[in-house]
Amino acid sequence: MSYVLAAGANPLFVSNATSVQSTSVKYGADHPIFLWRRIDAGTWTKEVLVAGVQSAAEAAELEKHGERTTPDLKAGQFVEYGMLAEQVLDPNASGFTIGRFLAYVLIDVLLGRSTLVAAMPDTGLFPGGTFVRKRVATTGKTRLRMEVGRESPFTLSNGFPILPNPIAGKNSALSEIHDVDVGPLIPGTSYVALTLLIAETGAWQAVVEDFKTKQRKVTIQFKKFKVLNDGDEDPWGQGDEVEIWFRAYKGSEKVEEFKWGPGQISDVGTASEVFVNFSEVIVGPDEFNGIDPGVGLGLYALERDYFFWIPSTDEAEFSRTFRNGQGPHDVNDALGVSTVKPFVFPTGRGKEIVSPPQSEINFEVTASRKDGDGHLQLSAKVRHLVEYV
Repeated sequence: MSYVLAAGANPLFVSNATSVQSTSVKYGADHPIFLWRRIDAGTWTKEVLVAGVQSAAEAAELEKHGERTTPDLKAGQFVEYGMLAEQVLDPNASGFTIGRFLAYVLIDVLLGRSTLVAAMPDTGLFPGGTFVRKRVATTGKTRLRMEVGRESPFTLSNGFPILPNPIAGKNSALSEIHDVDVGPLIPGTSYVALTLLIAETGAWQAVVEDFKTKQRKVTIQFKKFKVLNDGDEDPWGQGDEVEIWFRAYKGSEKVEEFKWGPGQISDVGTASEVFVNFSEVIVGPDEFNGIDPGVGLGLYALERDYFFWIPSTDEAEFSRTFRNGQGPHDVNDALGVSTVKPFVFPTGRGKEIVSPPQSEINFEVTASRKDGDGHLQLSAKVRHLVEYV
């Protein structure tokens, strides 16, 4: 689904406190939508998209595509538009967040440039690995608009900077101290932050800052494997001559491989859990420069059975399917199959660091029978840690 909600001009500028400005707002979707609007963080009202239409066909089109005009606004005011697909959803309801809109735009009306930042300890820009924190104090109450992107801003004739192609942003309501996080961002990557402060009068100050996110370091500890099915064809014996390969990847690059066996396995009782003593695998820290290759694990096992002295082999491997070309670990895009299970790392301040207790297992990868052959199945139990340096 594609959704469009864009202002003809944003922000708007006026020359004095009594002047007003307005602009167009285009909306578009592949299906009928509901468009909501509010001014100065007041009550959301639903726009009537089909007023004055001459035919059912025209009404059906306006429920999907069209153009609205904002009310006349003075310096310091702002208007928001949000798009929803469900009639029962009401953005005035308790618990509703801006992120639930399918598309959203905020339009400010500004007057003139000023100095609004106040000197105060513990203020500035503080990058993490997957976010950046901005803490700023102002001389009076201001609203904050912050955007982060990869490209440097260009400047309008009045000195106002525009950040091309922002990838993340955050707004903050009227306050003399703003403390916001923007993300998720890619570790080990250079960014540009544009912070706009707006006084109630419409006076504004823009601050442009370059920064780089911290690099990610992942530590992987293979603890044990669990035999779910030993694939043994001999009902009176154990699985014979099993070999297991434990693999760690950065993107599609195999960075480490450990082998267990050959040895016997069993899926019965405590014998089904086998502890391993491999060295730690450390992936990173690395510069990503905007592209996160990801980290993942692979697991492959080969068993040789003898049933009445007739040899046979069973294979088991982790495998997953995906939409072609999606995901950093998808090393076989043509078939939509990958033998690497990716880690999903948490993002944000207070969340991105992963440091479980020493005995905790917080990731596992399961190898199941390959090509529908046999019944061999086992899973590797892993403890992993994530830090940003």
